[in-house]
Amino acid sequence: MNRYLFALVLLAGCSTPTLQPVASAHVHKAPHGGALVEVGEESAHCELVWDAARGYLTLYVLDGECELPVRISQKKLLVQCSGSTYPLKAVRSALTEETVGNSSQFEGELAPLRGRTSWQGQLVRLEIQGRVFQNLALEVARP
Repeated sequence: MNRYLFALVLLAGCSTPTLQPVASAHVHKAPHGGALVEVGEESAHCELVWDAARGYLTLYVLDGECELPVRISQKKLLVQCSGSTYPLKAVRSALTEETVGNSSQFEGELAPLRGRTSWQGQLVRLEIQGRVFQNLALEVARP
């Protein structure tokens, strides 16, 4: 009788496994509501906040999880779009004590793109913690 009880318990414990959905992509949330650009296989991100009415771009340099700002030493970044190059200047902030040459925020006007809700371009050069990234694809797409 013990053999039958053992077999019954063993069979009762075996059931068809339930398949759980698996997330196919690692998703980050942009802290300022902008578009995210992955840098170096998620070693960092850039967040693009586009003000179409003003033709104004704010770019934030963020960590790999998009949670913390990452200060870089560059005083300006260059964005190429539609055959033109636009500078984004480092922003000083008394609140965060960021300075030009030690900032995570860059801003600039892309006047010819004013009114456009979507555009594509590239960031010419970005240096983060000793690593240099060139020609990073940028895309702003708003419905």
